[in-house]
Amino acid sequence: MFWGTSVEATVVDCTSLIEYGLDDFNLFPNPNNGEFNIVNNGRAELININITDIQGKTIHNQQYNFNKGSQKMIQLNGIEKGIYLVKLNSTNGYKVINIIVH
Repeated sequence: MFWGTSVEATVVDCTSLIEYGLDDFNLFPNPNNGEFNIVNNGRAELININITDIQGKTIHNQQYNFNKGSQKMIQLNGIEKGIYLVKLNSTNGYKVINIIVH
């Protein structure tokens, strides 16, 4: 047994890995069952949504027109449980969000 030994840990929020210019876009619920909503609380945008598994295989890729305040439901029917990357991309920026499907 070691007395007086301390351990320091840093916890980092990794639900949003990369974000530049699309900070008004949010995703909920997370975790989910393969159905989730993407909400735009900012200006109108044409967004490409690309969803990949952790091995890089594309599960879903489609463009959506988001008006300010709008939301889109994404349904990934028959998707396996696991971690996926949701990549939002537009001419004004990008955002990558981890989702957990249970």
